[in-house]
Amino acid sequence: MSEFLNHLLERAAKLQKTIALAEGSDPRVAEAAEIFTREKIGKIVLIGNEAEIRAKYPEFKFHNVTFRDPGAGDKYVEKYAKKLYELRKEKGMTEDVATAWSAARCFLPRTCPARRSRSSKRPPASRACPAAS
Repeated sequence: MSEFLNHLLERAAKLQKTIALAEGSDPRVAEAAEIFTREKIGKIVLIGNEAEIRAKYPEFKFHNVTFRDPGAGDKYVEKYAKKLYELRKEKGMTEDVATAWSAARCFLPRTCPARRSRSSKRPPASRACPAAS
């Protein structure tokens, strides 16, 4: 590992911050969560269904990983939706769309598989993520 990366990881470990990783079922994200917690760099919140992620990656232990499943009516969905609405209301976000996005497993509209297309045009904030329905 490079000296820069070692220094960065040492600083992160001292701070013990919490990082939320979207798309917890992605193999790269699951592996990052495993490494991050195994090396005690910080705390991880994986977005996704815990049972599905654990079944998909039995080789990972996910010790000290917190799972948040917005599709299961997670108690944080309302909190996330309110914050999202406040941050994006000036760009046309509605409370209903914020709730739909927050309840979707792929929270970020640009990374949502249901929204990926060849077009580089950014989807309007007023359109709900199709994966939320």
